[in-house]
Amino acid sequence: LPAPPDPTASSIRPLAAQLRNEGRHEEALRTIGRHLRASSSSASALNAAARLCNELALSSMREGEGEGYSLDAAFEYLQVSLGMRGTTRELQAVSLNNLSIFYSRTAQPQRALRCLLQARRRSGAP
Repeated sequence: LPAPPDPTASSIRPLAAQLRNEGRHEEALRTIGRHLRASSSSASALNAAARLCNELALSSMREGEGEGYSLDAAFEYLQVSLGMRGTTRELQAVSLNNLSIFYSRTAQPQRALRCLLQARRRSGAP
């Protein structure tokens, strides 16, 4: 059975999103880190934090996002997500897919392709 959803993850999402919107990406990452420490890094907390990092990364890569737009921050969110040991293979594949978007936006097509191939392997796709 899947782990029950982590109730504190939904409570940090608005704060982390607000910090990202204000361009305070490091504070958003610290908020996620505090959440993980408070939850003893349970499986559900890790997965919720990885999902949140992916959401923040994607929104950071959207042009027109004002102070929240930052490719550097998007890369950092994705690195944090990929560095979380114990997340599901599906979430790892999502993070790799999003990293491929980052690489395509920064004109690094070979790296983007490598990430897509890794995402495919992680997801179990043929």
